[in-house]
Amino acid sequence: MVALVCPDERAVLHPPAPRGDGALAPPPVSEPRRPFTAPEARTVLAVALASALWLTDFWHGWSPALPALVAAVLLLLPGVGVLTWKDFEQGTSWAILFVLGASLSLAAALVSSGAAAWFARLLTERALAAAPPPAAVAAGLVAIAALVHLGVTNIAACLALLIPIVAPLAAALGLDPLACSLILNMAVDAVIFYPVQTATSLIVPASSCTRPGASPPGRSSSSGG
Repeated sequence: MVALVCPDERAVLHPPAPRGDGALAPPPVSEPRRPFTAPEARTVLAVALASALWLTDFWHGWSPALPALVAAVLLLLPGVGVLTWKDFEQGTSWAILFVLGASLSLAAALVSSGAAAWFARLLTERALAAAPPPAAVAAGLVAIAALVHLGVTNIAACLALLIPIVAPLAAALGLDPLACSLILNMAVDAVIFYPVQTATSLIVPASSCTRPGASPPGRSSSSGG
């Protein structure tokens, strides 16, 4: 649709700037599209294979991590892949892996130690004694999610910790566990306090573009603005 309305979208995103004599400079000329190179084609095939495995998990029952590992192996496989181990080691943000691993480990420790089950029993006993209306339960879920989110900052780890607590609590109160889990999910996703809370936010500080003196992609540091 964008191509039909505006054949050159760069002319809209970057309108012609006035020259010194007041006339408008010509719009940038679109570069001709080149065909896929062999490494690009192999990368597309690896991503397509991983996506197909993710979309058909109801059929094969694989864990979501397995298609990602299969694609990573294909991209690093000698003679087939497009990356060497040195390129992979230098280009990977290991800090993201450590942060996500620590957050998920914290949530798993709270579940395996019994702390999450104790908290669920405490909430269930108090909730059954108070018999709150559904609106009060929803408000309480939002408040609990905000408090826990301050300590367990990563969104995935926070949901992995809270959903096993909220689901039996909702069932004990006669509410739909799926609806209560969706409320919890929206409450956790709605507020982001720190970049550490999402992997996508961590990618930006890890990139070279945020370093002092670095230039955005496609613009050299020697350009005049």
